[in-house]
Amino acid sequence: MNMQLVCDARGAITNVVAKYPGSCPNAAVLENSALARLLDGTRPDGLWLLGDRSYPLKTWLMTPILFPCSAAEERYNARHHEALAVLRQTCALLRRRFRCLDKASGSLQYAPQKVCQIFLACCILHNIALGRRMPLDLAEAEASPDGPEAEPDLPVQMPFVQISSEARAVRARIVQQFKDALT
Repeated sequence: MNMQLVCDARGAITNVVAKYPGSCPNAAVLENSALARLLDGTRPDGLWLLGDRSYPLKTWLMTPILFPCSAAEERYNARHHEALAVLRQTCALLRRRFRCLDKASGSLQYAPQKVCQIFLACCILHNIALGRRMPLDLAEAEASPDGPEAEPDLPVQMPFVQISSEARAVRARIVQQFKDALT
């Protein structure tokens, strides 16, 4: 199953989409979500979701610059990568807290709909544990075979995706702030 997660800077999960097969691309899951419809309609100023290279650039979804040409663009990419690390850490923590989500120690042998319900329950329990500051058993976490998550080898370009000039302008304004900070 392909699960979409959105989290805040603390790692609290704020949005979950758990209903698409693993063959469904990340961008398609987002595009068909209520979150995308909401953000397409509201255009929040100064707030963005971050996505990796598997997502198209939107006015509300910032992605890395594929071929940075300036120090400001490289700095934007570095900050983008740092901020997106929170999501990677949240996913790793979910797998450590709920070993049934970790392929290395087991897999859910249920129908896809039941797997989605279990995943959603794990996300809710994760937020409760975070809110109550429940520590993860460090001995168990250190024994975990999970290393730092490598970024998947993603396509450089998404086929048939038109990037709006408005979305490019939004990202250019953000990059300009990095340029201004360098001078």
